[in-house]
Formats: sequence, C-alpha cells, structure tokens
Amino acid sequence: MEKNQVKTVKIYFIDPIEIISVVINALIELEFESYSVSKEDTEKLLTILPDNIRNVIFFCINSKRDIDYWLAYVEKLQKIANTHNIIGAFVSDNIGNDIRNQFLTNSVALINISELKKDTLGVLKKILMFFEAKGKRAFIRVKTFGENQAYFYMKGKEEPIIGKVLNISAFAFLCEIQEIYKDFFDINMYVDEVVLVLRGMRIKCSVKVMGFNKDHNQLFIFKFCQSKFENDKMVYIESNNPENNRKLHEYIRKCLKMELTEKFEAMDEEENGKK
Repeated sequence: MEKNQVKTVKIYFIDPIEIISVVINALIELEFESYSVSKEDTEKLLTILPDNIRNVIFFCINSKRDIDYWLAYVEKLQKIANTHNIIGAFVSDNIGNDIRNQFLTNSVALINISELKKDTLGVLKKILMFFEAKGKRAFIRVKTFGENQAYFYMKGKEEPIIGKVLNISAFAFLCEIQEIYKDFFDINMYVDEVVLVLRGMRIKCSVKVMGFNKDHNQLFIFKFCQSKFENDKMVYIESNNPENNRKLHEYIRKCLKMELTEKFEAMDEEENGKK
C-alpha cells in the first residue's frame, strides 16, 4: 500500500462531451493525470480502478434515459474495495431536481453543463483542486512505450553515451545506461547537451544528475534544466523551457492513452482466450 500512496490521482472522463475532450490536454499540462474512456469500456474501467488508491470518475447525464444506467454504475464504483473513488457527473439543464437528488444522495457531485460551458477549464480546475486530484505527486510520471532514447554529449568523448528512457515526467526522467559508462556521471553534476528521442520526437535539453538506483547501477535519474551563459560562465536553472514542456506533455498525453489502451487490449485478449 505504501507504494501506491505516492501515485498521483487518476482522473477518468467517461464518454466526455466535446468541450471536455478539448481541455483534457490542458489538464495534462496542469499535471492532472487525465484519461478519456469510451462508454463501451466502462466495465473494463471498473477492473483497473483498484490498481490506484485514489481515482476521480466523471460521466455525463444528458437525458432521463441515462439515469438507471448511471445509478447502477455508481453502485458498482462504490462497491470496489481498497480504493477511494470520487464520482462526479455533468448534468444537462433539463434534468430535474428529483433525479439530481438521487445522485446527490449517492455522494455524486453534480456540475451543470451550462455552467461548464461558461468557463470550461476554470470550472474543471476548481473541481479537481477541490477533489485534491493532484495527490502526492506534483508531476505526471508515465512509463515509456516503444523506442525512447537519451543521447548524452559529454566533454572529452567523441560519441554520445546512449541510454534508454524508461519513464518520464515534465520534471525528470529515469534512464538505463550501460554500467561501463557509470563513471561519466557524478551526482549533482550537470550535462549541458542532451537530446531525447521519444518515439521520433526530439527534445534538446540540459540535465542534472540526481542519483542512481543503489540496487541497479544502470538506472539513473536526471532532472531537466536550462543552461545559459552569465558573467562568462555557464549557469543552470533547474526547470524546463516552455517549448520542451509543451513537447513533453504532448508525449505524456500519448503515453497515458497507450497505457489505457494496453490494459483494455490485454483484457480483450484474456476474455477471447477463455472462449
């Protein structure tokens, strides 16, 4: 359980209406770990929710025909053991108070779609902050998929040292580097020229060596930095520039989507194998 406690809160928007789909990317840039889930995958979502200790689930109530389905789904969510699920629903203005009260008595927070349209990002951000949806982790950290490499251009070495990026956030990344190159890296040192190639996306940056895994000497943690000359010497700012942030969040968004797709596809394969 201790391991799960450092995870961010995962936020799922089931079959989001268009205005919410548009701002999911913006929420990711604000470091809310957000996913879009099709209505066809709602039952699969129930299966993966226990993997994380805290989740926020949103769905839309557009008509009275949806009521019985969503009330039954809320009941399923609340029966999941060993995880805390917060539930919210976006409600059309044509839904009466009698129906709203059914959801409110089941601890479902209601948000009027008309109110959401006035200030979509502002309303969502306020709701998520109220739900404490950032959790303990300040940045979204994702597992990488496919070919993802880091090229370290070191002084006194003609060819770059190449590492494999295993996971990444907009703050830092974990990289596997062959042990023969370990002595090139000292804790708290800066590497001025690094190029990340993340599934074809190139990001040029500077990094600070934060440390390595004591149980696995090939795993290093690098923090993103910016470098500049000041008073004839190189100065490092331990933050990323806006353009790199934009690229990283674009990549993180793709990884979040692939993570969910991978889990759902694995369920389909398991189900097909039983037939």
